[in-house]
Amino acid sequence: MQKDYDDKKAGRPRTHTTHIEGREKIIMTGIEDVESFDETSVYLATDAGLATITGKDLHINRLNIDDGQLVIEGFIVSIAYEDKAPKDKGGFFGRLFS
Repeated sequence: MQKDYDDKKAGRPRTHTTHIEGREKIIMTGIEDVESFDETSVYLATDAGLATITGKDLHINRLNIDDGQLVIEGFIVSIAYEDKAPKDKGGFFGRLFS
């Protein structure tokens, strides 16, 4: 209940969505943070867990963390999700090596 109120208050979407257009464009909502990115991979924290997008010539066209929206363009090879790690794991690298 408190999470719903906080999401409405912040104006953020309450659910994560992923829309892929022809393996060349991804439009996502429910983005909490971009952990890291380069031309071959993007690591994201979403409302649905951690997401990794891999591909070629990837670039972020639009990012609005306040609204939880992200647009990535390039050649998409894969998208993989992990469940969220508990908060006490020490950030990205703590989750990676736990």
